[in-house]
This record gives sequence, structure tokens and C-alpha cells, in this order.
Amino acid sequence: MKKNVYVFHFEDIEDDWERVLLYDVETVPDLQTLKEVIASGNREYLDAMKAQHVCMAMRSHIYQSLRTIEANKVLKRYEKHERDGWTYFTRMNTNAEEIAKDIASVASAYDLDLAAHNGKRFDFLVLELVKDGRVYEAKGNVFFVRRGKYHRLIDTLELTGENLENSCKAMGVELSKAYDEDLRAYLENDVYMLARLVDALRQAGIKYTMTRTARKFFYDVVSPEGIKRVKTITDEGFAPEYAGGRTEVFKAWAGDVKVFDVNSLYPFVMARFLYPATVKEGEDIVIRVWKARQPQSFTAYIDSIREAVKETLLTDARRLKDLVEMKSVYYHAKVRLKGIHASFKDLEDVILRYFPFSHKLKGRRVFSLNPSAVYHVEGYEVAFLAFFDFELLDLYVSEAEKLWFAPEVERLYEERKRAKKEGDLLKVAQKKAVLVNLYGVFGLRQEKTTTKRIKRTEKEKLLPLFDGYRDVEVIEEARLLKAYGDAKTLNVAVLNKEYVVEEKTKDFVRVMSAPTIATGTTSHGRFWLLANIYHIVLNRGGEVYYCDTDSVFTNITLESTDEMGGFKHEGTYRKAFFLAPKTYILEDEKGQVEIAAKGTGDALVKEFITQTFKTNFRLLRRMAISLDRKTHKIPQGDGWLRTLQDEVDYFSHWRGVMEKAMVEIENENVRNDLRTILDEATKKGRARV
Repeated sequence: MKKNVYVFHFEDIEDDWERVLLYDVETVPDLQTLKEVIASGNREYLDAMKAQHVCMAMRSHIYQSLRTIEANKVLKRYEKHERDGWTYFTRMNTNAEEIAKDIASVASAYDLDLAAHNGKRFDFLVLELVKDGRVYEAKGNVFFVRRGKYHRLIDTLELTGENLENSCKAMGVELSKAYDEDLRAYLENDVYMLARLVDALRQAGIKYTMTRTARKFFYDVVSPEGIKRVKTITDEGFAPEYAGGRTEVFKAWAGDVKVFDVNSLYPFVMARFLYPATVKEGEDIVIRVWKARQPQSFTAYIDSIREAVKETLLTDARRLKDLVEMKSVYYHAKVRLKGIHASFKDLEDVILRYFPFSHKLKGRRVFSLNPSAVYHVEGYEVAFLAFFDFELLDLYVSEAEKLWFAPEVERLYEERKRAKKEGDLLKVAQKKAVLVNLYGVFGLRQEKTTTKRIKRTEKEKLLPLFDGYRDVEVIEEARLLKAYGDAKTLNVAVLNKEYVVEEKTKDFVRVMSAPTIATGTTSHGRFWLLANIYHIVLNRGGEVYYCDTDSVFTNITLESTDEMGGFKHEGTYRKAFFLAPKTYILEDEKGQVEIAAKGTGDALVKEFITQTFKTNFRLLRRMAISLDRKTHKIPQGDGWLRTLQDEVDYFSHWRGVMEKAMVEIENENVRNDLRTILDEATKKGRARV
């Protein structure tokens, strides 16, 4: 049988924040205008291509070590000063084209990478104006290329996730914002803050990207052993499913809601759970996954543990972990579910509400029982197969053991806990940066798109292309067809004389991923979350209204602990309305309202800016609850959701939930946002009135 091989290479990461050019640009004419823009929400000056002022900074010893003709010609137009080991260069009242050319010239002359805070959405965009340069993106990294030199573009916002001032506070940087009423002083102060942040990142050992920071950790772990690669060898046909975390609404509204987060969920499962076993072979760590020789033995295994699974589920569902580990075998199974097994019929309502597995339906991941769907089940999640009668379609196996670096993950977590108690913010940031990004290092995937054209007169060539796809969707009266498969999508545009067929696939890359570690981690995370949900519902008599990867919203109080894998209490709310995954309204006991709306900020309806290297400056009006949203789950009279196999119009079924929120939420702004959504939906005929 042929083999598939994935090779992940460890390497030392030399980023040390030494050779970087920091910069910030401003578009407003003066500081007063900036204050008015911030106060009024005026969007006029948010286009980076209208930059008028710039401040750059590089380390003073680098500036003094090399004076090229090109650099001198540029920098003589700038006002200069030194501060804390950095030299700052400021130029006011110019234009974006000149700014872009100057930044490119200085970076090229000194061979520097470029860093800015929120650079990808703003400051870096001016580089598009450099006529003899271009922006190049590869595997998540962005480079500016000019005259054969590649300059990495480092967005410090991606490292901290906060605005510049809060990022500095999180890294323990003391700041003063003393810039009087002068725009130049304001601009220079921002770059000074950025320089202090960069120095703090350097001291904490955080690299140019979080992925590189985590990869450095793995290099340090394996290099003393002389290991250079993780090599995953699988029998042909093995295709792991990278499903990610579970985010789901179970009830549309609730009162007295308590929120608990799992402490470091993914580091926890990487430290404590079993994965496909590894062996050391020379400079390689080798993972082997093979096609099961006797797949029927897996069905027999599930039959043999049904009674034990039910007993454990009804006593302490979290101990299902121990039950699975007794086998010491790691399974990757592909199954169809026929229905609830007779021995679990008394738990059918709970199983269907908090369903353990997901499948793809028209491109969306749905947790529901569908006899025609194909489910991928691996690792500890196989315990949940005991709930069902099922048909085994495919099976791959490997031996099971803990990850070779599990003790290092435990050590990292304990060091982070100790640093938090000691108030060492730099060490906290460093350990967190590694812990949060550990598993993603191994999960690199790439999307590939292939396009072909078929004449309308040769329709017979089109139909075979749909083999392996399901859930064919007709859009705009058959002018566009869409079909969905496992990690792939097929789009067919129907033109007058031909079909334009576009196939998109997203797969693990062979040269820089270890898929079983990546998929195993997300699978284990879903298992632990659901095991705790079953514990709350079946063992503690509680309810769970909503979950999001590592958190549960429930009506009972759980033990709060700082131990890895345990729950930490995050807040209590007297009212909650869950309008969609990652879209909800919470009202606390003081009447303060918290709105979560993915991608929309603090409001359910918000104007926001989009400008990237691929798009021009645009203003968009985005609604957290889109008018075109479809749903597979609809609320019943008591708020609990019922799962549908077909998509339906969202507003038809959720309008009552939003109206209920409008009555019960005290905050007038929230009520107005909901009213805006409902009014627009009504006008466009998207909802029944």
C-alpha cells in the first residue's frame, strides 16, 4: 500500500527585534482634527493612502553604523532625535507617495524589516505606492520586496491583540502620553510607545509572529536530542478532518447565567491526553497511522464498552477520558449514524440536544443526527459512538501515548501561574504566547483553487465533477451551483455558452504540518468540553445554554480553580440572549450590557473600514445578524433550540427572540440596534411581519 508522508521541520528562530524599522503614519492635518475624528466617528481620515505625516525609528547603533548615499538623501529631509537607544525620524506635511518611497529606501539601505501596530490594516498599505516594490504573502507571513530584498512586515497588533496603549500595559511598559497639543509630538509618542513595546517583546522572547514563538519552543525542546523533524507516515487514503472548536447555541434566552472558561484547554489536552504514538528514528520523530486490518474489531470494541460508557456518563462523565485510555489505541473512524442505540434511548433528549459529532451541511458545520451524513470521529470522541447504532465506513489506527513534549507543556503552565502571582508581566506574556499557539504550529493548511471551462453542449463532462460532493445548492435561479464536500467546495457558474467550474480544496501541507497532532488537539478539546457539559447536565442537574470552544454558559455554580483543564468563573448575568454563535447580549446584575458580535465590535450594526493589500479603502455596513443568514436551529416556545436538516430563513424563526430582547434589555442603544435589523429585514421581505 502506498504511503503519504507529512514532514514538519524544526528550526531555530533568530528573530531578535534588532534589525527593524518602526513607523507610524497619520492622515489628519492637526491634532485637533484627530480629536474631532475620534469624538465624531468621522471616517474621512481613515484611508492610509491619504497619509500626510510619518515617524520612523531604528536602533541608534544601526543608524550610526552605516550611512549610504541613498539613506542620507532621504533622511536629511527628516528631523531627528535619539531616545533610549532608538533614533527617531519625523517628517510632517508631505504625502503618501513620498512617505512610501522614503520607508522603502531606508529599509532597503539598512536591510531592515518593517514593524507597525495595526500595520496590516493601515500603515503597511502605503507600501503599495512604491512603484518598484511589491507586497508578497506566503504561509501567513507578509513581505515587502524591493530590488531583490525581502523585508518582513511585522504587525505587533497580531502579537498582543490590543491597541498600542493596552499592549504596552500588558507587557509592563510604563507610559506617559505627554504630547501637549502638537500632532508631531503625538505621532512621535506613538512610535516611542511602539519602540518600548518592541523592547519588551524582545526581552520576553516573543518572536515576529506567535507561530514563530511557538516553533522556537519546540526547537529548544527537541534540539538537545538531535531531532530535526516530525515525520507523519500514513497509509494512502488517510484524510484527517480539522474541525476546530465547538461554538453552539442550545437555548435562545436564559436568566441567571454563569460563565465558566476552561483553563488553557488546548495546552491541557496536549499535556494530559493520548495522541498517536511517536518513535525516534535518527533525527526524526516518527508518527505512524495505518489502515485497520480488521475493522470489524472496532465495532466489537464499541459494543463491549457500551455498558461502561453509560455507567460512567451517569456518575461522572469527565471520567470517560479514563475509560478510553484503557485501550491504548488511537482511532480515526469514518462512520454513518443509524440512530440512538436501544440502551441509550432513555437519554435520547440529552444526546440529541448536546449532540457529540458534527457534519458539513452546505458548507456549515452542524451538530445533529443525520443518517445520510458522514462523521469523522477520532481519539477520545469514539466513546460517544456507544450512544449510536452506526455503520463503519473507514478506519485507521495507531498506538497511543502522550506527546513527547507533554512535560514541557506542564512546566510552561506552572511557570506562567507563578509569574502571574509574582506580577512578572513579561514572563506571563512569554509563556502565554507559547501555550496559546502550541497546537496551531502543526496545523498548517493551504487552500488551492482550480478552474476549468466546459461548453454547455458538453454537459455530460460536468456531472462527474460532482462525485464526492453532497448538498448541492442552486443559487440565483440556476445561474450558480454550489456543492460541498469534506474540506472542499465546488462552484459552477452557468454562463450562456459554458460552465465555469471552480474547485477549492483546503489540505494539510506535506512540507510543514503534522496533521494528527493538530486534529487530535481540537478533537480532544471538543471531547473535554462535551464531557463537562454532560457532567453539568447529567451529574449536576444543571443546564448549558451556550458553549464556545473552551467556555460554557450554565445555570449552576462550578468549582473555580486555576488548575489546567479546570473551570474558572468569568462572570454572572441576570439575562442572556444568544442570537447566533459568537453573537449574544448579556446583561449583568447592575444593568450593564455586554454585546459579543464577531467582527462587528461593540454594536450589532456597525460601519467599519476595510482596506487590505488586495482591496481599496472601503466603508462597509455590517450587521452581526446578516439579513441573508440561514439557520439549521430554531427556537421553540421555551427557548430551547430544535435542529433542522434543511436550512431555513433566520429571521422568520428568530424574530421573536430579538423582540423579547428589545422588551427585556434596558439599554436603549441595544434596543435600537435590534429595531434597525428588524426594520430592514421587513423592508426587504426577509422576515414575516
